[in-house]
Amino acid sequence: RHDGTTILSNLIQNAPGLYAGGELGFLAFETPDAWRDTPYFDQFLAARRKPGGWGNVTDAGLESLLAAECHADMYERLTTASPGLRAQPPGTLVLDKAPRYVCELDDVMRRAPGIPVVVIHKGPRSTLPPGARRAIDGEAFRRDVLVVSHE
Repeated sequence: RHDGTTILSNLIQNAPGLYAGGELGFLAFETPDAWRDTPYFDQFLAARRKPGGWGNVTDAGLESLLAAECHADMYERLTTASPGLRAQPPGTLVLDKAPRYVCELDDVMRRAPGIPVVVIHKGPRSTLPPGARRAIDGEAFRRDVLVVSHE
């Protein structure tokens, strides 16, 4: 699944005033504490001892994130809990990218009102291996594949 979110995150990570530590997935869950029993949480635990990203968040910092009343409060707490983010200049914006957000975009936007959203869209043909794309007649592709993908 090469949907382009990692390269987008890398590009944004290198832009002044923006920080993307990795796929948190906080907004996929109704409350910050609901994030605790998810694969995202397990990935965060595995990665948090590594330098870079959101790394080196202490146990107390993690509990503070999970105890936040809302997602906005959780992200505010992240600015002090994450050494990587704490090292950024004041006013740095945080990018929390997670490909699954697009599947539940209405809920994600409700949990983070007023927050800008970037959605990457790739057409069905671009998800095929390069050899298959060359072998498919354009008209047949539009007729057979695109119709099926929209049902």
